[in-house]
Amino acid sequence: MVDAAATADDLPLDAHFLRTLESLALVARKLASGSERGERASQRAGSGVAFAGHRPYSAGDDVRFLDWQVLARSERLYVKQYEEERDLSVHLLLDCSGSMAHEDGHKFRYARQLCAALGYIALGNLDRVSVQPYASTALPPLRPLRGRSRALILLRYLAALRAEGATDLQAAARAVCARALPGGLALVISDGLDSEGLLSGVDLLRYGKLSPVVLLVRDPREASPALRGEVTLIDRESGEERTLHVSERLLARYRERYLARAAALELALRERQVRTFVLSIETPLERAVLDLLRRGGVVG
Repeated sequence: MVDAAATADDLPLDAHFLRTLESLALVARKLASGSERGERASQRAGSGVAFAGHRPYSAGDDVRFLDWQVLARSERLYVKQYEEERDLSVHLLLDCSGSMAHEDGHKFRYARQLCAALGYIALGNLDRVSVQPYASTALPPLRPLRGRSRALILLRYLAALRAEGATDLQAAARAVCARALPGGLALVISDGLDSEGLLSGVDLLRYGKLSPVVLLVRDPREASPALRGEVTLIDRESGEERTLHVSERLLARYRERYLARAAALELALRERQVRTFVLSIETPLERAVLDLLRRGGVVG
C-alpha cells in the first residue's frame, strides 16, 4: 500500500543514497557506451544516425531535442526522433507481501533500494519507467515516468510503500500487460517464497509480449532461523499461528526443504528461459547492481 507518512528510515533519501544512485547511473552509461551500436534498434528521442520524425513533447523529455522551427510555425512543442535506439519501457513489479517484511524488514528495504537504483538508471537512459507493487492484489501503480528530472517522484513513491498481506503476482502481471505495449522489460523483484504464483505471473508477462527478468531477494537468516525450543510462529501473510517444538533435527529438515524449493524455482525459471538473478541482502547494494549491469539483461 502507499503511505504518505513514510519516514526516511524506510527508504533513505539522503545525500549519500542519491550519490550512490548517481554513481551507479554513471557506471551504467559507461557500460552502455561500450556496447555495439544498434543493440536496441528503434526510434528514440536524441542524436542518432538518421532523423525519423517528430512526436509531441511530454513532461520529462530532454528539451535539447525540441524542434524550435516547428514551435515557431505551429506554437506547439515537438521532439525530434532519430533511428538508433528504442524508447524502452521498464516495468518494475515489486513484491509488497508480508513475507518481504520478515525479521527486521531489511529484505523489503533492500528490495525497494534495488528497485530505486534500477529505476533511476533507466530514467537516466531516457527509458519510460513504471512501478507496479503487488500483494494480495495489484496495488495502485506509479504511472510511466521519463527523464532524470522525474527521479524524486519515483523515490518518494517507493519510500511510501509497505509490505503486508498475501501475494499475487498474477493480478499485477495482468494489470501491467493491460496497459503495456509489447516489447517492454518487466523486472520482477520478489523473495520468491510463493513460487507457484511467481511462475504463473511470469508466464502471464511472457504471454503479454513482455521480457521478464526475475530478481530474487534472499535473506540468509530465512534458511537457518535462530529458533530453538517451543515457539509460536505467525504467518505474516495469512495471520495463521502455529506452536511447535523446534529441534536441531527439525531445523535440518526445514533447511533441506527450503533450499530444495528455492532450487526448484530457479530451475523452473531457467526452463522458461527467463533471466534470473539471486541477490542476498548481505551483498552491498552497489555491488549487487554493478553485478547485474555487468552480467547484462537488466538495464543500462
